[in-house]
Amino acid sequence: MNMKRTFVILFTAVTAFCAFQWLVEVGVHSFSGTNYIFFGADSTATDGFDYGADVPFFIPPSGGYGYFVLSDTLHPEYTMLSTDLRVPGSDTLVWDFVVGGDFSSFIINWDISGLPDMGDYSIGAYDIDSLPNYVVKDWTDMRSVDSLEIPPPPLGGRIIAVGSPVSGIAETELPESVSIKAYPNPFNSSISIRVQGVKESSVQVGVFDINGRLIYEIPVVAESPDPGHGTRASMVWCPDELLPSGVYLIKLQGNPETTARVVLIR
Repeated sequence: MNMKRTFVILFTAVTAFCAFQWLVEVGVHSFSGTNYIFFGADSTATDGFDYGADVPFFIPPSGGYGYFVLSDTLHPEYTMLSTDLRVPGSDTLVWDFVVGGDFSSFIINWDISGLPDMGDYSIGAYDIDSLPNYVVKDWTDMRSVDSLEIPPPPLGGRIIAVGSPVSGIAETELPESVSIKAYPNPFNSSISIRVQGVKESSVQVGVFDINGRLIYEIPVVAESPDPGHGTRASMVWCPDELLPSGVYLIKLQGNPETTARVVLIR
């Protein structure tokens, strides 16, 4: 009989509040496959479910998987997330991470470049002998290596971030009338971009990687006036097939400037 097992990883981040955003890609690898999930903080998010930011997860019919567990009394319908953003105003941020669907060991790896610029980040697997207390005995510096093996039975582990994490890419305060939105998010082959509220009739939209490198430019010509809110325009970005999965920033260049963070999943 083919039985599936489910285990928990607890992610913890200790932060201080400031206006910033950060997002870390986590790969969940088992013998039967890989899936990617994302955790982070955003000054506009909450610790509950956030429409347009948090992304629900659905367990596949077979194979290994991983997801974040959410407990939100306002949205009890959402309990599993593939992307979970939290508000950085809390002293301690906690993510419960579940892996299951496979008897093999799991490899958890993360994108070091996605970690905030400041703060100490450590990861460790739970010691099976510590059940039911789930104690981590050995810690690994997440800036030194980018993966951790969780041998069978894969009980999981814990991530702790201590310090004052600050993103290298800060959000710019803008008038409420200026906005740039992108959907669906995460996306695969194409993403729709909507710009609203700019005063100029022609502006430029740039797509940047998480390190701030420009990878694509899109000229924008306003399609119609929006009385009281400037002009608006819509466009579609179809990334090159060679562009890898990850976090990208879509910026409305000029004065003022605004940014939309998107996640490409191949």
